[in-house]
Amino acid sequence: MRFANPELLLLILTIPFLVWWKRRGEVSLPFSSLVFVKGYNSLTSRLKVVIEHLWVVALVLLIIACARPQLPEGVAEGGEKGLEMVLAIDTSASMKSLKAGRSKLAVVKEVAKEFISGRKMDRIGLVAFAGDAIMVCPLTDDYELLKGFVDELNFGLLPSGTAIGTAIAVSINLLKDSRTESSRLIILLSDGVNNSGDIQPMDSASIARTMGIRVYTIEEGRTIDHLLERAQGDYGVNVDLLRDIAKLTGGEHFKIPSPKELLVVYEEIDRLEKERLERESYTYRDVYHLPALTALGLIMCETILLNMRFRRI
Repeated sequence: MRFANPELLLLILTIPFLVWWKRRGEVSLPFSSLVFVKGYNSLTSRLKVVIEHLWVVALVLLIIACARPQLPEGVAEGGEKGLEMVLAIDTSASMKSLKAGRSKLAVVKEVAKEFISGRKMDRIGLVAFAGDAIMVCPLTDDYELLKGFVDELNFGLLPSGTAIGTAIAVSINLLKDSRTESSRLIILLSDGVNNSGDIQPMDSASIARTMGIRVYTIEEGRTIDHLLERAQGDYGVNVDLLRDIAKLTGGEHFKIPSPKELLVVYEEIDRLEKERLERESYTYRDVYHLPALTALGLIMCETILLNMRFRRI
């Protein structure tokens, strides 16, 4: 169950004040003892107290009705949709570092192809970046074609450096005309800090947020903390940039020690997005009439009973 207007539930907090205000206006007669009063503490008198407060329960139910409770009805027609994503991969010189005799980029390419092979309904684009960024492949569901483009990623295609802001901007450009607005994302992998490009990363992230595009950032490598701290102090480098980008856009930030762990992260991102998409694909029906009718019934019961069997003298 969910509520279309959950903020209205806060009105329930005003009910104790209303109860106090109602009692404040009641007239009472002082007695030294009620022990000898006929009917005091009988079942009828106790029921009368309950009936006199049915309006409180009715008011709670009316507030719930105003908040519009909704129950899931099922998956919307055409609700089974795939994701639309861009893989933005760092091809700067730092990715030449060897891991078990292979460059980090070679391992990333292998893992990316394995991830692509597991897709079914998703459309995926590819962006490469270093000191600049370029579209390598537009959004496509031809996974064999896409894996061919991944194979072609190499060093020296772009100027040296790391232009994260430009990479995000190029990725946004691929997604701006996509078929869906609820499941667009960018998965950006980098092992360095932003030091190139004319577009500031947080500016690109703000545009992505405005367009409803989530950016998942993956930081590869065990960073040398003291060198980064010195860079932050001397050059104003934001060592938390990738985390800030993900937070701003509603994505998540991952830090992996080596490219081998990349597939686990890709699959985790896929799981998060598929769960989000499944939630958004459900249709809901209003059931506000149930608490509203129950409240009406309670008010009628209270009115009838207090004017008949439990009438005040």
